[in-house]
Amino acid sequence: MAILAVNAGSSTLKFALHPRAAGKVLPGVLTGSIQGLEAGGAPSLRWSFAGLEHHQAMPAAEDSFAQALATLRDVLTGQAGLPAIEAVAHRVVHGGRDF
Repeated sequence: MAILAVNAGSSTLKFALHPRAAGKVLPGVLTGSIQGLEAGGAPSLRWSFAGLEHHQAMPAAEDSFAQALATLRDVLTGQAGLPAIEAVAHRVVHGGRDF
């Protein structure tokens, strides 16, 4: 089992898949980011798994974050040997007591 951690910024989507063993969360086995998601940007995907680095350009899309999530899904489902995802965590920046 594993936890997928994601961090969507203003123009990036960063991700890491952390397996769990004996109740502990281990370092990410698959990590990466999608850059260039701002309007007019040139999206690109970088990720690593099993000691291999991958990089690819992505076509610009009207809804680039939806495209980024679909691309992340494809990366995760396209790798043999990944642990099953049991939870997804997203980083949230706290805006103080008013937010």
